[in-house]
Amino acid sequence: MFFVLLYCIELGISKFSEASIVFAIYMFIYFASRMTLIAMFGGYITKTTSVSEMLEALNRMKVPRSIGIPFSVLLRFVPTIKIELKALKENMKIRGIVTSRFFPLLHPIKYIEYTLVPLLMRMIKISDELSASALIRGLDSDENRVTLTELQFRCADLTIGLLGAFMIALMIVIQRIY
Repeated sequence: MFFVLLYCIELGISKFSEASIVFAIYMFIYFASRMTLIAMFGGYITKTTSVSEMLEALNRMKVPRSIGIPFSVLLRFVPTIKIELKALKENMKIRGIVTSRFFPLLHPIKYIEYTLVPLLMRMIKISDELSASALIRGLDSDENRVTLTELQFRCADLTIGLLGAFMIALMIVIQRIY
């Protein structure tokens, strides 16, 4: 629904004049609508699928390991970054850097600097730890992996796949009309 709302706003704004502020708003909404779909897909996968199940499914689909291993690291990386970002915000409140709820709106450059620099440092350390963890677990091994969970293609998987294909086809048709 959020994507449809953003897409309708995008279509409405595109009818206005070529003013630079309107174009900037249009571009922001365009990118937000496209990133919404990617974020929804990522959120769905991280909440419903464990990393070992995802790796086994990718192996059964004969996806190369050069794609599967970075994907598994990414699935472990995103929730960790969420936790780190939450801890960073709490830390800024404790140290008195963020004094009000509106600090990000009143001082956006300072807020980005205070958030981004420590987060980048933590991301480097976390990525090293996740890479070491992947090597210890044997993800780069050529041997076949043993999976304890039973993977099956269910009716719900088919339904979601068909619904996704229908939504993609619908968006292609809508884009060709406008």
